[in-house]
Amino acid sequence: MSTDIQKEEPKVDIVPIKEILFKDYLPYWPYFVLSALLAVFSAYVYLRYQVPQYQVNATMMIKAEKEGINTMVEKLVGGQTGSANNNNINDKLYVLQSHRIKMLAAKLARLQVRIVSHGKVSTLESYENLPFVFDLLEPDSVVDFQGDFFCEAGGKGLRINGALYPFNQVISLGGNKVAIRCTDPQRCGDLKTKYTLNLYSLSTAGGVNAGGFSAKPADKGSSIINLSLTTNIPQKGVKMLDALMQAYKSVSMDEKLLQAKNTIQFIDERLRVLSGDLDSVEGSIEAFKRSNGIADISAESQLFMENVAESDKMLSQLDLQLSLLNDLERYVVGRGKNPGLVPSLIGLPDGGYTSSLFQKLYEAELKLQELRARNGDKSDVVTVAKGEIQTMKESLFESIQNVRKNLQALRRGYNNKAGKYSELMRDIPSKERKLLNITRQQVVKNGLYTFLLEKREEAAIQYSATLGDVQVLQAAAANYTPVSPNVGRTYGLYLFFALALVAGVLFMRRFFDNKLQYRSEIERATGI
Repeated sequence: MSTDIQKEEPKVDIVPIKEILFKDYLPYWPYFVLSALLAVFSAYVYLRYQVPQYQVNATMMIKAEKEGINTMVEKLVGGQTGSANNNNINDKLYVLQSHRIKMLAAKLARLQVRIVSHGKVSTLESYENLPFVFDLLEPDSVVDFQGDFFCEAGGKGLRINGALYPFNQVISLGGNKVAIRCTDPQRCGDLKTKYTLNLYSLSTAGGVNAGGFSAKPADKGSSIINLSLTTNIPQKGVKMLDALMQAYKSVSMDEKLLQAKNTIQFIDERLRVLSGDLDSVEGSIEAFKRSNGIADISAESQLFMENVAESDKMLSQLDLQLSLLNDLERYVVGRGKNPGLVPSLIGLPDGGYTSSLFQKLYEAELKLQELRARNGDKSDVVTVAKGEIQTMKESLFESIQNVRKNLQALRRGYNNKAGKYSELMRDIPSKERKLLNITRQQVVKNGLYTFLLEKREEAAIQYSATLGDVQVLQAAAANYTPVSPNVGRTYGLYLFFALALVAGVLFMRRFFDNKLQYRSEIERATGI
């Protein structure tokens, strides 16, 4: 008779959560309450001495370029604007957020002076609520300076780094020319408060006041830009954000005006040369007529002139285009030696493609300057930017070569056409033929002179009527609810970690305690 021996599996003790809570944690509720109170108090103290940060917002639109300074130069030699009008929003956003714009904005907003007042526990920046004002007489040449000061008794002045500087006089602080004005004589004699004065260069002021600046399109590819700036003083942030938009608009306008000015200078130089040539040709015609007794050309010669005039005009314009193309190529080659100088963007008959590449090259080299100043010449980002610029130059050179080939092919065609007309001159008498050659030069130069004169007038009109491509949709406005520190989150985190600390201590205490403390534990252990 066999007996089956069955082994009983050990039972796993499952302790109800309710029992754990009521027996292991609830008896210690005073500790939880005390830790919660301490957490709330600690969070309050932390928030009390934190400098709140506010967000300032604005909206602007970077408008598409209309027919103006940039497209007018395309018309100079009969080109079309085509893809040159397509805005590269990312490039414009980079320019908007560049250090150059921030520096100009800091100057426009007059934010190169920062004053911090020292309290018993914390320090706070003071802005537009002080009884004295520091006026920088030469803001462009300011160098960084820092000094502690307090008001002298009787409102005599300010004692900065131990030296007394009276009010309403030009003084020198760290080599900076400054005038200190007292706007409230009763408060200028306050001896209780200690201050720290910071004078910033334009470069430093741009970084300090626009460190939390960002610009993002409202939608992908949208020309509407949402701007935001995080600052500890809302009024200062509003002033800085408005100045950033004004600085970008000013820089954009200056570049357009500079391009137009260079275009006008180029046309004026060509007109001056052509004017001299015309005077010389007209003098030659008069002298030839007097010496040979010829009053005018014959009807046959007149017909020849009408036929050849269009060909000569086109040849002159093609020669002008080739000359401008050579100038553009020389400029691109030498651009690395002289970055930042914007030449006249002379248009070419390629649908604006070359001009578009040139504009991208200009913006990429501005970006390279910014990266060099920020990261050093040997950094990886600078190396990548150099590679991108080299690729752009290769594309630009290829475009220049293609345009040159097209222009040279057109020129050969008009040369052949002009050569056929020249064969007709064999039937014209010798003296009249010589006069015809001189008159032909006069007609060509007159046509080119008139053409350039028309473009000169267009450039002058566009120069005086240039409009910026920036439109402010919403001026800077501050949200007076702090974005940092987050009050609710701070209190929540302090409470969570305080309660978790007490619960963790109780858990570890119970975990390492091997004694049986409750009747239910004895029952589970003995099975009774």
